[in-house]
Amino acid sequence: MGERNQRQRSQEIHIWVLILLLFHISIPASTQLTQTPTSFKVGLILDTKYPIGQVALTSIQIAIADFYTANPNSTKHLIVVQRDSSSNVLNAASAALELITGESVHAILGPGTAPEASVVSDLGTKTNIPIISFSVTSQSVAPCCFPFFVRAAPSDALQVRAIAALVQEYGWRRVVPIYEDDDHGVSLLSLLVDALDDVEAVIPYSCGIRFSATADHISSELYRLQTLQTRVFVINTCVDLAVRILTTANQIGMMSEGYVWILTEQLTSLLGWIENKSMQGVLGVSTQIPASVRLNGFKRRWTRQFLIENPDVDPLIVSSGLSNYAVWAYDAAWALALAAEDIGPVPNSPIGTNNSSNGLSTLAVSDTGESLLEALLRIQFDGLGGKFQLVNGELNMTRPCQIVNVVDGRARQIGVWTQNGGLMRRLGTVIWPGDSTVTPRGWDLPTSGKRLKFAVPAPIDPGFQSFLNLEVEKATNRTMAKGFVFEMFEAAVRQLPYAVLFDYVPVEDASYDSLVELVANGVIQLLYSPNFI
Repeated sequence: MGERNQRQRSQEIHIWVLILLLFHISIPASTQLTQTPTSFKVGLILDTKYPIGQVALTSIQIAIADFYTANPNSTKHLIVVQRDSSSNVLNAASAALELITGESVHAILGPGTAPEASVVSDLGTKTNIPIISFSVTSQSVAPCCFPFFVRAAPSDALQVRAIAALVQEYGWRRVVPIYEDDDHGVSLLSLLVDALDDVEAVIPYSCGIRFSATADHISSELYRLQTLQTRVFVINTCVDLAVRILTTANQIGMMSEGYVWILTEQLTSLLGWIENKSMQGVLGVSTQIPASVRLNGFKRRWTRQFLIENPDVDPLIVSSGLSNYAVWAYDAAWALALAAEDIGPVPNSPIGTNNSSNGLSTLAVSDTGESLLEALLRIQFDGLGGKFQLVNGELNMTRPCQIVNVVDGRARQIGVWTQNGGLMRRLGTVIWPGDSTVTPRGWDLPTSGKRLKFAVPAPIDPGFQSFLNLEVEKATNRTMAKGFVFEMFEAAVRQLPYAVLFDYVPVEDASYDSLVELVANGVIQLLYSPNFI
């Protein structure tokens, strides 16, 4: 009897073991391996009162949520510690120091502008903390100068070549940049000079305007440009300053027929934030984001979340189009999350021993910074903006640029520029300022300016009068030139892509030595003489 009970208990034990085994097998593998991910602190420095900061904040939040939904077994989880810079260099530097020394972040996303990024990247280099920018395109801040700076957006070197191709396409020979007078504006100016030189165009003069400029100063600068002959303007400023400039230009008649306005990337990507009535007929250049089902889905989710987070923003602004900055911020956050997974276990605090030799005793070197930077530089993935790959610390430069024309408040694509194919025009008519369909020639007679004086020694021997001759109109007292030499000269002048204002001045009873001296002294600019033919 006892032996039978023992066998029965043994059978019951075997049954329970079998049930437990079956139950264990039925549990998904992902559930079996679930473990609490390690927190991975990263800093975020933005100015959420301005468009780029507002746009980027929503994108980064969505990107992090999307990443961990797509990768539920991640061993780390990005914890974003946000600080506001108010677009101020000192505030950005203070925020970076507090994030590095107080919050012990492993990396910093942002800040939004080139001057801020320069200071923060210097701190990142001293502490081995990667600084990942999704908005600073200026070459004034680059990985060659700041080894721990990563540019997750195309640099200005890309867009200036597209602008130069556009200038060449329409045959304009002179271009005037209107730029924000800071490091970013000056940096793009030098790149634009080189790009235009490649297409035989020049910058005869430029106009730098400070963000703090008064309305009177902006008006006086634009009036000065209006008195000169060039009518092709490239504007490269922040949105707020661009609105003030374009509004003033509209008021004084510089958005009328014959004028050309070209917006750089930082304005074209934020067209919705610029007053529509000041934009009719302008052209814009921006990096082309490839269309995809994933991008369309992101746009819907981003629009919905952005309007919830920013209820005071006009929905029409948001619906005008998805900003490139939203896409670049999303991909930058995704790249950082991937890199965090790639570096393996991390200490509770990334800050190691103090390595400061400049008196900033709070600065120390990160234990994770170098490995995180190396991971960022080697990762590749298909992002919202196309293939994400960093080359020498910068987003690869093989991306096309689109050319858009703003008509009735909406931007329509009129062409695409690629590095290998150049500018490929689309069929369709461009609407220029003043609702004109006539391509502007790019110059006009200046309302003021020096007229050149061309001297012609007189009297002219009758044997040479078929080559050159002067007659004075009695009614106007104006000297009229006739003959082959003048006809050939004036025909050549008419082919120039800008105006040359000049008068013929008869000079009698003067020696050639005295005439040549007048040319040398700048009193006259050219000397016609039958003896020189």
